[in-house]
Amino acid sequence: MATIPSNVVFFIRSTIFFILLFCKIQLPAQQPTGKLTGVVKTAGKPLDAATVSLLRGADSSLIKIAIADEMGAYSFDKIGYGIYLIKVEAVGYATAPGERIEINASNTSVLVKEISLQVASKTLNTVTVTGSRSLIENRIDKTIVNVDASPTNAGLSALEVLEKSPGVTVDNNGNISLKGKQGVMILIDDKPAYLSGNDLTNYLKSLSSNQLDQIEIMTQPSARYDASGNSGIINIKTKKNRNVGLNGTVSTSAIFANYFKNTNSINFNWRSGKLNFYGNAGYSRWDDFEDLLLNRSSRVDKTMAFERYVEQHNYGRYSGRPQNIKAGIDWFASKKTIIGVAVNRNVEDDKFTSSSHSNIFDASHKLAQYNVAQSETHNPWTNYGFNLNVEQKLDTSGSQITAGADYILFRTKGRQYSYNYLYEVDDTPSEDPYLLQGYLPADIDIFSFKSDYKKPFKNKITLEAGMKSNFVKSDNDAQYIRYNTPDQKWEIDTSRSNHFIYKENINAAYINLQKQIKKWGLQVGLRGEQTIADGNQVSRNISFHKNYTKLFPTTYINYKLNDTNTVAISYGRRIERPGYQ
Repeated sequence: MATIPSNVVFFIRSTIFFILLFCKIQLPAQQPTGKLTGVVKTAGKPLDAATVSLLRGADSSLIKIAIADEMGAYSFDKIGYGIYLIKVEAVGYATAPGERIEINASNTSVLVKEISLQVASKTLNTVTVTGSRSLIENRIDKTIVNVDASPTNAGLSALEVLEKSPGVTVDNNGNISLKGKQGVMILIDDKPAYLSGNDLTNYLKSLSSNQLDQIEIMTQPSARYDASGNSGIINIKTKKNRNVGLNGTVSTSAIFANYFKNTNSINFNWRSGKLNFYGNAGYSRWDDFEDLLLNRSSRVDKTMAFERYVEQHNYGRYSGRPQNIKAGIDWFASKKTIIGVAVNRNVEDDKFTSSSHSNIFDASHKLAQYNVAQSETHNPWTNYGFNLNVEQKLDTSGSQITAGADYILFRTKGRQYSYNYLYEVDDTPSEDPYLLQGYLPADIDIFSFKSDYKKPFKNKITLEAGMKSNFVKSDNDAQYIRYNTPDQKWEIDTSRSNHFIYKENINAAYINLQKQIKKWGLQVGLRGEQTIADGNQVSRNISFHKNYTKLFPTTYINYKLNDTNTVAISYGRRIERPGYQ
């Protein structure tokens, strides 16, 4: 029987290797999806800023929210097959009844019938004042989602709440994009999460919606925020209760699927006199799987007939137990001064195992060889954060100065292995097996100091200014070994091993000015950032030094057409920085 050419074997084995080593596809894998688009109008004219809710047809539970643009248009992308309802709401208008839509294989792109809202009746018989907040708030520089305003958020994780938020998309692998762009910067209580990839996904799974207060979505962040992140910023604000006495909530949820999933959280605060003690904790159980069937055909070029065929079955199993805890003390030193200390700890120990079997056929569809592969990724990590903050009110108009210092450390001891075997049809090895193991420790230390000043003036002008200094040291040591079959021993794989030490210092200052002139809203800002970076690739004795300063202007202009319609335009300049891992 003819042996498969080495270049084909290399391609097949490389493909299997990367699928097994890096692919973490959540349930369900590659679900077919469709798209919904439509327009909202009133009296024949486009109605912008209307809140459009996509509801599940079976139980009217909320799936996703969109905001109509200045033309009244809205869209929902990557929506799974099924029956849905469209509900539209806008301040001053009667809510439109749900429009029933179905997405299926023959109807993947649905244009919803135009929805027209009627002005709500102005008759007011009874006035009831409540403390409830609207689900969506639109500001000149951000969109705010009030998590507790939707009962359907109860029992969900922070990742699932994000998935429902306007403009935010979360794919099957947990990657977050904003308005179709990846590389979104995630903040937790105005501080960068300093996590990426699966680490960020697992952390957001450990945060219960019961721990969340608001989600701020900024496609064009103001000068107040770091310039990093070309796709924008999502700021997740957790609850911080300062009510007098002892207050607390406990929540849990259960998801029954192929594997059981569970989120749990507890929040509490106790305020007595000048002291307020608060804290929250979360623990989640996440188990998923993937079951892939892949068929491939290969040929030398498009003018030739196919000469090799591969049928591959891949089964993967993911297991994670993320947990988080945060505790703090606020001291009300005076009516205008608050001093606080907070500590948080996030722990994760996720594991992904995968096995694969591939049958390789020749041009006549006759079995020529088969491949068996196994892999496992085990990624335990711990993240600590320590914060000291001061808030000083200067007057009763809202003028204040805030300052804070943070120390954040991140430790991980990840391990990987990938074993790959190629056999002839008589079960004899075609060549030496490809056995690879990796140990991937990483130590990241971050020191940060920032101070902000805010001053409202009587003529509807608000001035903001501040500064920030950030120091980072990241030590990543990727250690790979490969088994030498002839010598029967493990050897260092120099082609993959790499020890990289990175030090970064970012010094920033900003000024932001906001003015309301009748129906016009104007906000302009300027942020300057100096970056000093030193990289040392220890294993190859290569280093670099960078020192540069950049300016990042921002501008926002909006015009309020009426009580329910606003036209806005914004401009900003940002920078893309590498992740510390």
